[in-house]
Amino acid sequence: MIKTKLSKKKPSIITSYEDACLVTGHISTALPDVSMLPIEHQSSFIAYIKLVITLDAIRKFWRPDWKDGKAKYYNWFEIVPDKSGSGFVFSSTSSDYAGASTDVGSRLLFETEEQAIFAASQPKILELYKDYLLYPSDKELRKMKLKELL
Repeated sequence: MIKTKLSKKKPSIITSYEDACLVTGHISTALPDVSMLPIEHQSSFIAYIKLVITLDAIRKFWRPDWKDGKAKYYNWFEIVPDKSGSGFVFSSTSSDYAGASTDVGSRLLFETEEQAIFAASQPKILELYKDYLLYPSDKELRKMKLKELL
């Protein structure tokens, strides 16, 4: 990713990808071209990149050490039908220890349960998880295809 020095004040709490970019020095609009991918996968790749940068900022660049025997935390989500049509909600936080299996990649882990819960409770970060983990709805996919034609 491209980095630059920013003159804007850095946020003390990271609640979005844009906040994370201010802290990490990334340019929020400097994202890779994913146009060679099928349209239904493009938003997932971009969301993953944004999510990794955002979680790095929340974790203060902590990296899991699988030999330390300490728990590593990750978030679970559920799809619960609701009137809004989203239905994607934070369910719980789980942990794994060294030598145990994990259901997510190391880049999505947290050092503490508090960090994991905080990240999943931020609406803009929850939206990144949703875009990364789920296929776009038919309605969202039609919008993407229409945008591509323009």
